[in-house]
Amino acid sequence: MIPTLTNWRSRLRGDPAAWLLDYAGNPSVYFWFQRDVVGRPEDAAALVRARELILFSAPVQALFAAQNASGYWDNPDALDAPRYRTTLWQLALLAELGVPRNSRRARAACEFILQNFLRDDGELTGLTDEAAAGLLLRTLVYFNGHVDPRLLRAIDALATRVPACTPGAAVFAVWTLADLLNHRPTSKALEALAQGEEIILDALARGAFSTFGAFPSFDETDALLALRVLAQRSRAGDPRAGGVIEKIWEKQEENARWSLDKTLNEIVRLDANDASKWATLNVLRVVTKL
Repeated sequence: MIPTLTNWRSRLRGDPAAWLLDYAGNPSVYFWFQRDVVGRPEDAAALVRARELILFSAPVQALFAAQNASGYWDNPDALDAPRYRTTLWQLALLAELGVPRNSRRARAACEFILQNFLRDDGELTGLTDEAAAGLLLRTLVYFNGHVDPRLLRAIDALATRVPACTPGAAVFAVWTLADLLNHRPTSKALEALAQGEEIILDALARGAFSTFGAFPSFDETDALLALRVLAQRSRAGDPRAGGVIEKIWEKQEENARWSLDKTLNEIVRLDANDASKWATLNVLRVVTKL
């Protein structure tokens, strides 16, 4: 734990809560702020209502309108190319927005992937790199991974590859395994998590992450995403992350708000204003866990 960083409230230049809780403009941020920062359960009545608003929000409906009836986006032969237009990116964005886990359209995309791109040995095809595979698996876990034996084989294969991961790939691998751990704790997953966390922390210590806030969370160079994943595992307070956390604090603007370094995606453009609710939410996801 880093003693000088634990009193996060004293370092805020205001209170961003009312801004983040304005769910009429962004029900997704409202939902995640309530769940991840305030600590309300997903089945709380207010969060159930928020999820309904998310499902019928303009960005989500635009994503579904662009989806092929077979379940994919843009290219049926690849999951991540062209970048930010194909199935991986749109399905991952739906999860990031907080679309209900039982969404029929999202589940159709999951089934398209599992039927067409998952080999019997658990390896995924149609992807260009290990980071993309980790992001895809994390997204599939979000929608239905902890109950699908086909996907569990893929996650076991991912856990085996963690020691050889790049820092960016380790971020998505740890994110996937941490989400799965709530439903299916295994010794293999726990060992891979520990290995992945060390890769990320060592990379943070040597300044290997060059971006400080991207949305959606697709960028393997994003230090804020790395911290968010570590915070989920109560590891963001490790001294090796201290220098990067100080940089995050230095980027704070008036009224306790942060801006994005990058806005990604092609079908819908989200939160590209000077002050970003998504960047601010992700900072709070980190600092509240120090």
